[in-house]
Amino acid sequence: MIRRIRTLGLSLALLGALLATGCGMDGLDAPASASEGSGPKMVMLTASYCPVCREMEPLVDELSARCRDQAVGIEKIDVAEEANEHLLDDYRVVGVPTFLFVDEGGAEVARLIGRQTPETLRQALSALKGEECPGLSRINRSKN
Repeated sequence: MIRRIRTLGLSLALLGALLATGCGMDGLDAPASASEGSGPKMVMLTASYCPVCREMEPLVDELSARCRDQAVGIEKIDVAEEANEHLLDDYRVVGVPTFLFVDEGGAEVARLIGRQTPETLRQALSALKGEECPGLSRINRSKN
């Protein structure tokens, strides 16, 4: 039974990787609240029952404070709340936390699923914005 669960988890991880690259996401816009206002946004789909989500919240709060006066928004949506449960199906959420990266027009351009390192979120926000937020740096490409 444990092996089957691990296999299912791996399958979900592979599905998440496909969704993160945009496969099957054509024509989907980000949640309506993500498209409000101007500029790109990162939307964290979280759940009150999720321990990884609770672990990630201080990092997301820190990033939000760093980018507060920048042209990038950060918000959290609790999909465990009844009013937001439809987002799980609407946006094909396979696990929480899910980080949606939304362009100026409100379209999802990327997503990350599960526990993320601070550097991963910082770099994704910098790439989304096209410039550095205070304390955030561009992705460095090493030359071989």
